[in-house]
Amino acid sequence: MLNFSKNFCLYTPWQKHNVCAGITTRTYEGLNVRADISDVFKNLKISLPEQNIIYLKQIHSAIIQTVNTSYKTILEGDGLITTQQNVCIVIKTADCVPVFIFHPKTKTACLLHVGWRSAYARIIPEALNLLNLQANELEVFIGPCLRQECFTVQEDFLENIIFRPFIFKQDNTLKFNIIKFIFQELISKKIPLSNIYDSGICSSCSNDKFFSHRKETGSKLRTLSFIYLK
Repeated sequence: MLNFSKNFCLYTPWQKHNVCAGITTRTYEGLNVRADISDVFKNLKISLPEQNIIYLKQIHSAIIQTVNTSYKTILEGDGLITTQQNVCIVIKTADCVPVFIFHPKTKTACLLHVGWRSAYARIIPEALNLLNLQANELEVFIGPCLRQECFTVQEDFLENIIFRPFIFKQDNTLKFNIIKFIFQELISKKIPLSNIYDSGICSSCSNDKFFSHRKETGSKLRTLSFIYLK
């Protein structure tokens, strides 16, 4: 389901719907989003005006913007929804979880930046409420992110009560399984397990391909996740 090249990785199941979804590798630093994504699409031989590349000032929130036109200004939030053809929505990650949601019947795309703060703010239920589509028709892809084995948390993290069932003790340290939490959020909203595909890639363990804020001690470089409706 994943097609890797040196510069990016494409999620192939949605290509039959004329949807291009994927993730950049370390070839791109993610500091100039529009320039990097433009170069990705040049490699794919797809003409995409830079103003049609929409990304966010991410603030670790549950704010989701619906965009159906090009924007010169940068919107604020941690999620994007679009139904507009020839628009590419983008989020930046370096350990947080990129969650791709697609509804084939209406060609509606949603892209979420899910760190623990936005997860705690319930960004996934918020997105599904805004989409207001048949849950059993939604398809989800979870990209590279920090996985349980590398997601160490401190004792005070237990104060986040909704996370407690997903915190485990391993080698005398506490680990948070954000993926299990996300799966619960999706399944509780009636998205079938068979409609959810997890890449299984850890951004820290696969730091040779993707950026990791923790592994690289606060690096500002970012992996870009994108969905483009042709």
